[in-house]
Amino acid sequence: RLQNAQLQLMEKSYLSGVTEMSSGILHNVRNALSPITTRIERIKGQFKTVPLENLEQAQSELQHGTLDSQRRQDLMRFVDLTFQDVLMNLNEMVSGLDDLSDQVFQIEDMLNIQRTFGREDKPVEFIKPDELLNKAMEMVPESIRNECRISIDSKLKKLSAIPVEPTTFVQILQNLLINAAESLEKEGPLYRKIHISAAIETVQERHLLHWQIQDNGGGIAEEKIQQIFERGASSKQKGLTGIGLHWCANTLTAMKGRIWAESQGPHRGAVFHILIPMAPEEELVETAQETLE
Repeated sequence: RLQNAQLQLMEKSYLSGVTEMSSGILHNVRNALSPITTRIERIKGQFKTVPLENLEQAQSELQHGTLDSQRRQDLMRFVDLTFQDVLMNLNEMVSGLDDLSDQVFQIEDMLNIQRTFGREDKPVEFIKPDELLNKAMEMVPESIRNECRISIDSKLKKLSAIPVEPTTFVQILQNLLINAAESLEKEGPLYRKIHISAAIETVQERHLLHWQIQDNGGGIAEEKIQQIFERGASSKQKGLTGIGLHWCANTLTAMKGRIWAESQGPHRGAVFHILIPMAPEEELVETAQETLE
């Protein structure tokens, strides 16, 4: 009976983990879909700006009409200028489609993480912090990027690559950037600012990368500073679960990192901190063993 009870408890714990992971992934997929929708609408708008009826009329007149030299010259100039605009729009559309393709692959990676939940062979890659941040910025809705002044510490570009599951860590950064932007939108300061920095720190002989994402938004009350990472905790509109920060905290713990927040109180902005190892766990273990020997 005791063994059966333990097995049932383990099964429930696993199912709970799967459910929580699924909620976090769906939350991140929803965030990722927003810039995709915006990009699609922009491409549709670019197609609609092409004056097809006017081009057809101009072509018909040039081919079949009896035109004086001035009219012919005007029509040819119109066709030439319109063709140049179309080429420019096509180049922008191709670039936009490339971005859409990258974002769709990001969503596919998110879903693959859900499919491989619990497996040991999760893909860890060495990627530079500025590349991770750029990918996260691409997944943030364009409206947020346009409305906020996002500054990045120049030292971040000089940092060496870190071992992470790239899709997962990009989702963490994306969540924090969107949360900061939502806090700014709710607070409504004259200038909406988000500052991102990262620096190497040594804690108990471990080299860690310390990320900071700071905003001048609504801030966090002292009594809520620890609660915001709990499941269901949220300062957002009614109906949202607040799974984003909870998922970030659990995911970073699984990556041997941690997250915490600081704020001087309501209406005084906030800083979110991330600590992530600069070396894989296996390397840390080997280093510790060498030290003991």
